[in-house]
Amino acid sequence: MANLSVIPRSIRLITLVCCLGSAQANDPNPRDANANPDSASAQRLTDAQALSEMRAVVEQVEYPALISIDETGQPRARTVDAFTPDDNWVVWVATKPNTRKVAQIRERPAVTLYYFDVANRNYVTVMGTAELVDDDQVKSRMRRDSDHTGLYPDFPHDYLLIKITPSVIEGLIPSYRGDPSNWAPFRVDLTDG
Repeated sequence: MANLSVIPRSIRLITLVCCLGSAQANDPNPRDANANPDSASAQRLTDAQALSEMRAVVEQVEYPALISIDETGQPRARTVDAFTPDDNWVVWVATKPNTRKVAQIRERPAVTLYYFDVANRNYVTVMGTAELVDDDQVKSRMRRDSDHTGLYPDFPHDYLLIKITPSVIEGLIPSYRGDPSNWAPFRVDLTDG
């Protein structure tokens, strides 16, 4: 049997969530409220309606995964305690300045936040550009109760913010269960217009 203790907890959690989602997806449920809509109703869904449903999904997920790219080009995922997206879908994440994600973002600022709602089989991905924010006034203003001295005993010096500005948001949401031909999620390009 494999020694799971050598695998980081966040990776074990992401693997578990993915496996649970896959297992549930194979379990037909006639009461499933997420059944595929007919193509006509999916075509009538506006970006604003989709974004509203996507926000509802995000609000159901306590801990999303933040995915960045390491020095070899390998995507790296970890569970984070992200702030709630603002009206423009900008998402903040607090962390320590010496984490691998910070080094990865310095080199490659393209990131993805992945929110998976296991209970309802919905997901949202927020793809964008990460910026490291080390301004003490901003950090003091943004600090949450959950960012306590147990995690950051040398605040503000051991506290760094990651500001994620989205360019694309995609989701498998209650009124859009994916393109029937290729399973593509609903996509909202925030760089349009």
